[in-house]
Amino acid sequence: MTKEFVVLDFMDAWNKHDMDKIMSYMHTDCVFLEARGTEVTGKKHKGYEDVKKAFQNVINNFKDAQWKNPVCIVYENKAYSEWTFEASINQDKKIEVRGVDVFTFKNDKILIKDSYLKSRPTILK
Repeated sequence: MTKEFVVLDFMDAWNKHDMDKIMSYMHTDCVFLEARGTEVTGKKHKGYEDVKKAFQNVINNFKDAQWKNPVCIVYENKAYSEWTFEASINQDKKIEVRGVDVFTFKNDKILIKDSYLKSRPTILK
């Protein structure tokens, strides 16, 4: 499997909200760096179970979340994925924002998922 395949299939698993498949691409020593948080890197989740819990929270908070139009660029042990995140906030509002994930690989698994989002207010549906 190429890194590009891993990233695009990983994104597809997110769109299907398939936690088992999402986590199948993560290294056991994985780290997830959120786009937000008080730390300079964003909130940090370290270790397989902590990362899985953080990922599950994203899916639980955004029941219809989709990462649309992913584009992947690979360079050595890094991959960069651009996408548009869309999800309902409530009956009347949604979020639609561009973002990027920076992935670091170890042994063909995702070791670090570092997320970045544009800052944009919610919009009417």
